[in-house]
Amino acid sequence: MKSLGLLGKKYLDTIIYLNRIEHNETNECSKIIKRNGGINNFFYVKNYGLDISLYELGEKCAYILSEEDFSKRTSFVKTNQTSKISKSIINKINQVHDWVHVCYIDDLECHQQLKDINIPFSIDFCTNTDRDVYVDLMKQSTIIFDSRERKHLYKAVVINTPIIFHDENGIEVCVNGMIDYEETMTPITNLNVNGAGDIYAACFIENYFLKDLKTSAKDAMIKTTKTLIGRDAE
Repeated sequence: MKSLGLLGKKYLDTIIYLNRIEHNETNECSKIIKRNGGINNFFYVKNYGLDISLYELGEKCAYILSEEDFSKRTSFVKTNQTSKISKSIINKINQVHDWVHVCYIDDLECHQQLKDINIPFSIDFCTNTDRDVYVDLMKQSTIIFDSRERKHLYKAVVINTPIIFHDENGIEVCVNGMIDYEETMTPITNLNVNGAGDIYAACFIENYFLKDLKTSAKDAMIKTTKTLIGRDAE
């Protein structure tokens, strides 16, 4: 079995579920759940075909409003502990794993140290921070994931590394600033999409050990939707 390392802050999520937000009004919640988020969202994928090790770098609290009528989420975050990574951890990662995924690289104060990773790795983002800061690591990475709503941040990013943009309408795979492949899907309403980007990355990485880029991207889109539907049914 292939080995996957997951790097990212430890997220302590408080998820507030409601139909929709009425601003300046009192909003009734259907439920409130506390759980570990971020890279822990990978574990929503059932029967995952990779051996996973977690490397939690720092800690953050997240308060998430999940609007089920629109399948949208809004988060408020606070850093409890900044991220650090030692050379010994980097060496272990290089020796032990076949792939590393860096969850929310724009959330890691230690991201420059990740340049010493010498095995295939993927990265994703969680904010609208200027991407120019991360271009060197983006060039070094094997795959980049991001939400399509942040695609405008990549206008000046022209690199060989495939960038996969995803949202409720489908996916786009961009290489050297051009769309190389795209797939569409019909959005599903009344769906809890919290962690969807993490789940997509998980499904893609699992696929990519066995399939090509385009097939992996499409199959991950389909499996992510099935995972979200199955999670809501639990």
